Amino acid sequence: MLYASPQRVDRVDIEHRGVDAVDDVVVYYSAPGLADAERHVRIDYFQLKFRVNLTASITSADLVDPSWTGTKDSMLVRFAKAWQDLRATEPEIRLTLITNASWLPTDPLAPLVRDQKILAEDFLAASDRSKIGGVRTLWREKLSFLSDDEFGLFIRHLRLEPGALSQRDSEARLVDRCQLAGLVPPNLSENHSPYDDLAGRLLAQGRTSFTPTNLSDLVQREGLVRTASPFASTCAVRSFHHFAYVPEFDSALVVDLTDLFDGREPISADVWSSLLPKRLATAAGRLASLATPVQLAIDAHLSIGWYLGTLLGPKAGIPVRLRQKGLGRVDLWDVAVPALALHLRDCRPRNGYRRRGVRDAGCCCRSANPCLHDSHDRHAPYMRPHVARPRGNSKRRPRALAG
Repeated sequence: MLYASPQRVDRVDIEHRGVDAVDDVVVYYSAPGLADAERHVRIDYFQLKFRVNLTASITSADLVDPSWTGTKDSMLVRFAKAWQDLRATEPEIRLTLITNASWLPTDPLAPLVRDQKILAEDFLAASDRSKIGGVRTLWREKLSFLSDDEFGLFIRHLRLEPGALSQRDSEARLVDRCQLAGLVPPNLSENHSPYDDLAGRLLAQGRTSFTPTNLSDLVQREGLVRTASPFASTCAVRSFHHFAYVPEFDSALVVDLTDLFDGREPISADVWSSLLPKRLATAAGRLASLATPVQLAIDAHLSIGWYLGTLLGPKAGIPVRLRQKGLGRVDLWDVAVPALALHLRDCRPRNGYRRRGVRDAGCCCRSANPCLHDSHDRHAPYMRPHVARPRGNSKRRPRALAG
Protein backbone atom coordinates (compact mmCIF):
# COMPACT_ATOMS: atom_id res chain seq x y z
CA MET A 1 0.00 0.00 0.00
CA LEU A 2 2.91 2.35 0.73
CA TYR A 3 5.32 1.54 -2.09
CA ALA A 4 3.19 0.58 -5.11
CA SER A 5 3.10 3.14 -7.89
CA PRO A 6 0.60 3.61 -9.33
CA GLN A 7 -1.42 2.86 -6.22
CA ARG A 8 -3.23 -0.50 -6.43
CA VAL A 9 -4.80 -0.75 -2.96
CA ASP A 10 -7.63 1.48 -1.80
CA ARG A 11 -8.12 0.05 1.68
CA VAL A 12 -7.13 -2.80 4.01
CA ASP A 13 -9.38 -3.98 6.84
CA ILE A 14 -8.29 -6.21 9.73
CA GLU A 15 -10.89 -8.34 11.50
CA HIS A 16 -13.69 -7.04 9.31
CA ARG A 17 -16.92 -6.98 11.33
CA GLY A 18 -19.22 -7.17 8.34
CA VAL A 19 -17.84 -10.46 7.01
CA ASP A 20 -18.13 -14.02 8.30
CA ALA A 21 -15.53 -16.81 8.01
CA VAL A 22 -13.06 -14.80 5.88
CA ASP A 23 -12.70 -11.67 7.99
CA ASP A 24 -9.08 -11.68 9.21
CA VAL A 25 -7.69 -9.45 6.44
CA VAL A 26 -9.65 -7.84 3.59
CA VAL A 27 -7.86 -5.98 0.78
CA TYR A 28 -9.74 -3.64 -1.57
CA TYR A 29 -7.98 -2.98 -4.88
CA SER A 30 -8.24 0.06 -7.11
CA ALA A 31 -10.02 -0.35 -10.45
CA PRO A 32 -9.74 -2.43 -12.55
CA GLY A 33 -8.39 -4.72 -9.82
CA LEU A 34 -5.70 -7.38 -9.63
CA ALA A 35 -5.24 -9.74 -12.60
CA ASP A 36 -6.00 -13.32 -11.68
CA ALA A 37 -6.74 -16.30 -13.94
CA GLU A 38 -8.21 -14.36 -16.87
CA ARG A 39 -10.25 -12.01 -14.67
CA HIS A 40 -9.77 -9.13 -12.26
CA VAL A 41 -10.09 -9.37 -8.49
CA ARG A 42 -11.43 -6.29 -6.73
CA ILE A 43 -11.50 -7.68 -3.16
CA ASP A 44 -9.24 -10.26 -1.50
CA TYR A 45 -10.50 -12.04 1.64
CA PHE A 46 -7.92 -13.80 3.78
CA GLN A 47 -8.56 -16.20 6.66
CA LEU A 48 -5.58 -17.10 8.83
CA LYS A 49 -5.56 -20.49 10.55
CA PHE A 50 -2.76 -20.90 13.09
CA ARG A 51 -2.03 -24.43 14.27
CA VAL A 52 -0.06 -24.94 17.48
CA ASN A 53 0.47 -28.64 16.78
CA LEU A 54 2.42 -28.84 13.54
CA THR A 55 2.94 -32.60 13.65
CA ALA A 56 -0.37 -33.21 11.90
CA SER A 57 -0.59 -32.14 8.25
CA ILE A 58 -3.70 -30.89 6.47
CA THR A 59 -5.71 -33.17 4.23
CA SER A 60 -8.53 -32.43 1.82
CA ALA A 61 -10.92 -34.17 4.24
CA ASP A 62 -10.01 -31.72 7.04
CA LEU A 63 -11.56 -28.80 5.16
CA VAL A 64 -14.99 -30.45 5.27
CA ASP A 65 -14.61 -31.77 8.83
CA PRO A 66 -16.07 -29.45 11.55
CA SER A 67 -13.83 -31.02 14.20
CA TRP A 68 -10.74 -29.64 12.43
CA THR A 69 -11.80 -26.10 13.31
CA GLY A 70 -13.97 -26.89 16.34
CA THR A 71 -16.95 -25.10 14.81
CA LYS A 72 -20.49 -26.10 13.88
CA ASP A 73 -19.76 -25.92 10.17
CA SER A 74 -16.57 -27.02 8.46
CA MET A 75 -14.05 -24.53 7.10
CA LEU A 76 -15.08 -25.14 3.49
CA VAL A 77 -18.81 -24.82 4.25
CA ARG A 78 -18.22 -21.51 6.04
CA PHE A 79 -16.11 -20.28 3.11
CA ALA A 80 -18.81 -21.25 0.60
CA LYS A 81 -21.60 -19.55 2.55
CA ALA A 82 -19.53 -16.38 2.93
CA TRP A 83 -18.72 -16.49 -0.78
CA GLN A 84 -22.43 -16.69 -1.62
CA ASP A 85 -23.23 -13.64 0.50
CA LEU A 86 -20.28 -11.53 -0.62
CA ARG A 87 -20.54 -12.03 -4.36
CA ALA A 88 -24.12 -10.75 -4.32
CA THR A 89 -22.68 -7.23 -4.10
CA GLU A 90 -19.17 -7.74 -5.53
CA PRO A 91 -18.68 -10.71 -7.88
CA GLU A 92 -14.96 -10.12 -8.46
CA ILE A 93 -13.70 -11.58 -5.17
CA ARG A 94 -11.13 -14.14 -4.08
CA LEU A 95 -11.02 -16.20 -0.87
CA THR A 96 -7.73 -17.46 0.54
CA LEU A 97 -7.00 -19.78 3.45
CA ILE A 98 -3.52 -19.22 4.90
CA THR A 99 -2.22 -21.63 7.53
CA ASN A 100 1.12 -22.45 9.08
CA ALA A 101 0.38 -26.18 8.86
CA SER A 102 1.74 -28.14 5.90
CA TRP A 103 -0.34 -30.13 3.44
CA LEU A 104 -0.04 -33.91 3.66
CA PRO A 105 2.25 -34.91 0.73
CA THR A 106 0.23 -38.09 0.00
CA ASP A 107 -3.11 -36.25 -0.18
CA PRO A 108 -4.61 -36.19 -3.72
CA LEU A 109 -4.68 -32.39 -3.76
CA ALA A 110 -1.09 -31.95 -2.58
CA PRO A 111 0.42 -31.37 -6.07
CA LEU A 112 -2.19 -28.76 -6.95
CA VAL A 113 -1.85 -26.91 -3.65
CA ARG A 114 1.93 -27.07 -3.67
CA ASP A 115 2.50 -25.93 -7.25
CA GLN A 116 -0.42 -23.60 -7.93
CA LYS A 117 -2.21 -22.63 -4.69
CA ILE A 118 -5.29 -22.96 -6.85
CA LEU A 119 -7.45 -26.00 -7.69
CA ALA A 120 -9.53 -24.69 -10.61
CA GLU A 121 -9.57 -26.65 -13.86
CA ASP A 122 -7.37 -29.58 -12.80
CA PHE A 123 -9.69 -30.20 -9.88
CA LEU A 124 -12.94 -29.70 -11.81
CA ALA A 125 -11.94 -31.70 -14.90
CA ALA A 126 -10.53 -34.76 -13.11
CA SER A 127 -12.26 -38.09 -13.72
CA ASP A 128 -14.76 -39.20 -11.08
CA ARG A 129 -12.77 -42.42 -10.64
CA SER A 130 -9.50 -40.59 -9.96
CA LYS A 131 -8.34 -39.68 -6.48
CA ILE A 132 -8.86 -35.99 -7.20
CA GLY A 133 -12.32 -36.81 -8.51
CA GLY A 134 -13.08 -38.60 -5.25
CA VAL A 135 -12.20 -35.46 -3.29
CA ARG A 136 -14.36 -33.37 -5.60
CA THR A 137 -17.32 -35.72 -5.03
CA LEU A 138 -16.87 -35.46 -1.24
CA TRP A 139 -16.70 -31.67 -1.36
CA ARG A 140 -19.67 -31.47 -3.70
CA GLU A 141 -21.78 -33.49 -1.23
CA LYS A 142 -20.80 -31.22 1.67
CA LEU A 143 -21.58 -28.10 -0.40
CA SER A 144 -24.91 -29.33 -1.72
CA PHE A 145 -26.48 -25.90 -1.10
CA LEU A 146 -24.49 -24.63 -4.11
CA SER A 147 -25.63 -25.28 -7.66
CA ASP A 148 -23.23 -26.98 -10.07
CA ASP A 149 -22.32 -23.65 -11.66
CA GLU A 150 -21.83 -22.02 -8.26
CA PHE A 151 -19.64 -24.88 -7.10
CA GLY A 152 -17.39 -24.43 -10.14
CA LEU A 153 -17.12 -20.67 -9.58
CA PHE A 154 -16.43 -21.13 -5.87
CA ILE A 155 -13.55 -23.52 -6.59
CA ARG A 156 -12.12 -21.08 -9.12
CA HIS A 157 -12.24 -18.27 -6.54
CA LEU A 158 -10.66 -20.35 -3.77
CA ARG A 159 -6.95 -20.27 -2.86
CA LEU A 160 -5.11 -22.50 -0.39
CA GLU A 161 -1.74 -21.45 1.04
CA PRO A 162 -0.42 -23.92 3.63
CA GLY A 163 3.10 -24.14 4.95
CA ALA A 164 5.00 -22.97 8.01
CA LEU A 165 7.27 -19.92 7.80
CA SER A 166 10.14 -19.77 10.26
CA GLN A 167 10.65 -16.80 12.55
CA ARG A 168 13.87 -15.98 10.73
CA ASP A 169 12.21 -16.04 7.31
CA SER A 170 9.34 -13.91 8.62
CA GLU A 171 11.77 -11.30 9.92
CA ALA A 172 13.69 -11.29 6.63
CA ARG A 173 10.47 -10.71 4.70
CA LEU A 174 9.54 -7.85 6.99
CA VAL A 175 12.94 -6.26 6.44
CA ASP A 176 12.54 -6.47 2.65
CA ARG A 177 9.05 -4.98 2.71
CA CYS A 178 10.03 -2.16 5.03
CA GLN A 179 12.91 -1.22 2.74
CA LEU A 180 10.65 -1.23 -0.31
CA ALA A 181 8.08 0.93 1.49
CA GLY A 182 10.66 3.43 2.72
CA LEU A 183 10.23 2.39 6.36
CA VAL A 184 12.83 1.78 9.03
CA PRO A 185 13.63 -1.97 8.80
CA PRO A 186 13.82 -4.04 11.99
CA ASN A 187 17.31 -4.52 13.36
CA LEU A 188 17.85 -8.29 13.22
CA SER A 189 20.65 -8.02 15.79
CA GLU A 190 18.13 -6.93 18.44
CA ASN A 191 15.35 -8.91 20.08
CA HIS A 192 12.78 -6.12 19.86
CA SER A 193 11.33 -4.41 16.82
CA PRO A 194 9.18 -1.25 16.71
CA TYR A 195 6.63 -3.31 14.78
CA ASP A 196 6.25 -5.99 17.47
CA ASP A 197 3.52 -4.32 19.47
CA LEU A 198 2.18 -1.93 16.82
CA ALA A 199 -0.54 -4.29 15.57
CA GLY A 200 -1.68 -5.06 19.11
CA ARG A 201 -1.93 -1.39 20.01
CA LEU A 202 -3.93 -0.65 16.88
CA LEU A 203 -6.40 -3.45 17.60
CA ALA A 204 -6.76 -2.29 21.21
CA GLN A 205 -7.58 1.19 19.94
CA GLY A 206 -10.15 -0.19 17.51
CA ARG A 207 -8.17 0.95 14.48
CA THR A 208 -8.68 -1.81 11.96
CA SER A 209 -9.25 -0.01 8.65
CA PHE A 210 -6.43 1.65 6.72
CA THR A 211 -6.08 3.67 3.53
CA PRO A 212 -2.78 4.77 1.96
CA THR A 213 -3.27 8.23 3.47
CA ASN A 214 -3.99 7.30 7.08
CA LEU A 215 -1.37 4.53 7.02
CA SER A 216 1.23 7.04 5.86
CA ASP A 217 0.19 9.38 8.67
CA LEU A 218 0.47 6.53 11.17
CA VAL A 219 4.02 5.50 10.27
CA GLN A 220 5.07 9.16 10.26
CA ARG A 221 3.79 9.63 13.83
CA GLU A 222 5.41 6.38 14.95
CA GLY A 223 8.77 7.53 13.58
CA LEU A 224 9.00 4.56 11.21
CA VAL A 225 9.74 6.47 8.00
CA ARG A 226 13.30 6.52 6.74
CA THR A 227 14.81 9.93 6.06
CA ALA A 228 15.10 9.17 2.35
CA SER A 229 12.47 7.31 0.37
CA PRO A 230 13.55 4.04 -1.27
CA PHE A 231 15.77 4.45 -4.31
CA ALA A 232 15.79 8.25 -3.85
CA SER A 233 19.58 8.08 -3.96
CA THR A 234 19.96 5.53 -6.76
CA CYS A 235 21.19 6.35 -10.25
CA ALA A 236 20.93 3.53 -12.80
CA VAL A 237 23.29 3.58 -15.77
CA ARG A 238 22.44 1.04 -18.45
CA SER A 239 23.66 0.23 -21.93
CA PHE A 240 22.13 -3.26 -22.12
CA HIS A 241 18.54 -4.22 -22.77
CA HIS A 242 16.86 -6.70 -20.38
CA PHE A 243 13.46 -8.20 -21.06
CA ALA A 244 10.65 -6.82 -18.86
CA TYR A 245 13.06 -4.74 -16.75
CA VAL A 246 11.96 -1.19 -15.96
CA PRO A 247 14.85 0.67 -14.23
CA GLU A 248 12.55 3.51 -13.15
CA PHE A 249 11.00 1.12 -10.63
CA ASP A 250 14.12 1.12 -8.45
CA SER A 251 16.02 4.26 -9.47
CA ALA A 252 15.40 7.95 -9.01
CA LEU A 253 17.64 8.83 -11.97
CA VAL A 254 18.06 6.64 -15.06
CA VAL A 255 20.84 7.19 -17.59
CA ASP A 256 19.66 5.11 -20.54
CA LEU A 257 22.38 4.57 -23.14
CA THR A 258 20.78 1.61 -24.88
CA ASP A 259 19.90 3.71 -27.92
CA LEU A 260 23.63 4.04 -28.64
CA PHE A 261 24.21 0.30 -28.96
CA ASP A 262 23.03 -2.60 -31.04
CA GLY A 263 23.53 -5.39 -28.55
CA ARG A 264 27.10 -4.83 -27.36
CA GLU A 265 28.28 -2.97 -30.47
CA PRO A 266 28.06 0.84 -30.83
CA ILE A 267 25.72 2.06 -33.55
CA SER A 268 28.33 4.44 -34.99
CA ALA A 269 32.03 5.20 -34.82
CA ASP A 270 31.57 8.38 -32.76
CA VAL A 271 29.70 6.71 -29.86
CA TRP A 272 32.83 6.14 -27.76
CA SER A 273 34.66 9.32 -28.75
CA SER A 274 31.84 11.86 -28.68
CA LEU A 275 28.28 10.78 -27.89
CA LEU A 276 28.96 8.82 -24.71
CA PRO A 277 31.25 11.38 -23.01
CA LYS A 278 28.71 14.14 -23.61
CA ARG A 279 25.78 12.05 -22.39
CA LEU A 280 27.62 10.89 -19.25
CA ALA A 281 28.93 14.37 -18.43
CA THR A 282 25.36 15.70 -18.53
CA ALA A 283 24.15 12.86 -16.31
CA ALA A 284 26.95 13.41 -13.79
CA GLY A 285 25.76 16.98 -13.33
CA ARG A 286 22.30 15.73 -12.39
CA LEU A 287 23.57 13.52 -9.56
CA ALA A 288 23.64 16.49 -7.19
CA SER A 289 19.83 16.35 -7.06
CA LEU A 290 19.86 12.87 -5.48
CA ALA A 291 20.03 12.05 -1.78
CA THR A 292 23.55 11.28 -0.67
CA PRO A 293 25.46 9.08 -0.66
CA VAL A 294 24.50 8.38 -4.26
CA GLN A 295 23.99 4.71 -5.05
CA LEU A 296 25.29 3.96 -8.53
CA ALA A 297 23.79 0.90 -10.24
CA ILE A 298 25.84 0.19 -13.36
CA ASP A 299 24.46 -2.26 -15.90
CA ALA A 300 26.66 -1.20 -18.77
CA HIS A 301 29.83 -1.84 -20.74
CA LEU A 302 32.93 -1.99 -18.55
CA SER A 303 34.39 0.97 -20.43
CA ILE A 304 31.44 3.09 -19.36
CA GLY A 305 32.05 2.16 -15.73
CA TRP A 306 35.66 3.22 -16.04
CA TYR A 307 34.76 6.54 -17.63
CA LEU A 308 32.18 7.23 -14.93
CA GLY A 309 35.02 6.87 -12.47
CA THR A 310 36.84 9.83 -13.98
CA LEU A 311 33.71 11.94 -13.66
CA LEU A 312 32.88 10.92 -10.10
CA GLY A 313 36.31 11.08 -8.49
CA PRO A 314 37.02 12.91 -5.22
CA LYS A 315 36.97 16.31 -6.95
CA ALA A 316 33.34 15.80 -7.94
CA GLY A 317 32.35 16.22 -4.29
CA ILE A 318 29.62 13.56 -4.48
CA PRO A 319 29.88 10.55 -2.13
CA VAL A 320 29.26 7.41 -4.16
CA ARG A 321 28.30 3.83 -3.29
CA LEU A 322 28.25 1.14 -5.93
CA ARG A 323 24.96 -0.75 -5.79
CA GLN A 324 25.31 -4.42 -6.70
CA LYS A 325 22.35 -6.79 -6.78
CA GLY A 326 23.00 -10.34 -5.65
CA LEU A 327 20.82 -13.34 -5.00
CA GLY A 328 18.19 -12.07 -2.56
CA ARG A 329 20.25 -9.08 -1.41
CA VAL A 330 21.79 -5.75 -2.42
CA ASP A 331 25.43 -4.93 -1.62
CA LEU A 332 26.75 -1.36 -1.40
CA TRP A 333 30.45 -0.78 -2.08
CA ASP A 334 31.89 2.37 -0.54
CA VAL A 335 34.48 3.67 -3.00
CA ALA A 336 35.95 5.98 -0.35
CA VAL A 337 37.07 3.20 2.02
CA PRO A 338 40.88 3.40 2.36
CA ALA A 339 41.38 -0.36 2.07
CA LEU A 340 39.48 -0.43 -1.18
CA ALA A 341 41.46 2.52 -2.53
CA LEU A 342 44.68 0.68 -1.68
CA HIS A 343 43.45 -2.36 -3.55
CA LEU A 344 42.71 -0.25 -6.63
CA ARG A 345 46.15 1.33 -6.47
CA ASP A 346 47.82 -2.07 -6.49
CA CYS A 347 45.48 -3.65 -9.05
CA ARG A 348 47.56 -4.95 -11.97
CA PRO A 349 45.92 -6.24 -15.17
CA ARG A 350 47.66 -8.58 -17.59
CA ASN A 351 49.38 -5.98 -19.77
CA GLY A 352 51.38 -4.63 -16.81
CA TYR A 353 49.69 -1.25 -16.45
CA ARG A 354 48.85 -0.15 -12.95
CA ARG A 355 45.88 2.14 -12.51
CA ARG A 356 46.86 5.01 -10.26
CA GLY A 357 44.73 7.94 -9.30
CA VAL A 358 41.54 6.40 -10.67
CA ARG A 359 40.14 5.49 -7.25
CA ASP A 360 36.60 5.88 -8.31
CA ALA A 361 33.31 4.25 -9.09
CA GLY A 362 34.42 2.97 -12.49
CA CYS A 363 37.45 1.07 -11.24
CA CYS A 364 35.55 -0.02 -8.16
CA CYS A 365 33.11 -1.72 -10.51
CA ARG A 366 36.04 -3.59 -12.04
CA SER A 367 37.72 -4.49 -8.77
CA ALA A 368 34.47 -5.77 -7.27
CA ASN A 369 34.47 -8.50 -9.91
CA PRO A 370 38.00 -9.88 -10.46
CA CYS A 371 36.81 -12.00 -13.38
CA LEU A 372 36.60 -8.75 -15.39
CA HIS A 373 40.36 -8.14 -15.22
CA ASP A 374 41.05 -10.12 -18.40
CA SER A 375 38.71 -7.92 -20.43
CA HIS A 376 40.98 -4.89 -19.98
CA ASP A 377 42.82 -5.40 -23.26
CA ARG A 378 39.58 -5.47 -25.24
CA HIS A 379 38.20 -2.30 -23.64
CA ALA A 380 41.38 -0.25 -23.20
CA PRO A 381 41.45 1.12 -26.78
CA TYR A 382 38.07 2.75 -26.22
CA MET A 383 39.04 4.33 -22.91
CA ARG A 384 42.54 5.65 -23.62
CA PRO A 385 41.33 8.87 -25.26
CA HIS A 386 39.32 9.74 -22.13
CA VAL A 387 41.05 8.17 -19.12
CA ALA A 388 44.58 9.05 -18.06
CA ARG A 389 47.00 6.32 -19.15
CA PRO A 390 48.16 4.22 -16.15
CA ARG A 391 51.81 4.48 -15.31
CA GLY A 392 54.30 2.11 -13.79
CA ASN A 393 54.23 -1.59 -13.09
CA SER A 394 53.43 -3.54 -9.97
CA LYS A 395 54.43 -7.08 -9.15
CA ARG A 396 51.82 -7.41 -6.45
CA ARG A 397 48.67 -9.34 -7.27
CA PRO A 398 45.29 -7.83 -6.38
CA ARG A 399 43.91 -8.84 -3.01
CA ALA A 400 40.46 -10.43 -2.84
CA LEU A 401 37.75 -8.16 -1.55
CA ALA A 402 35.61 -9.15 1.40
CA GLY A 403 32.10 -10.13 0.38
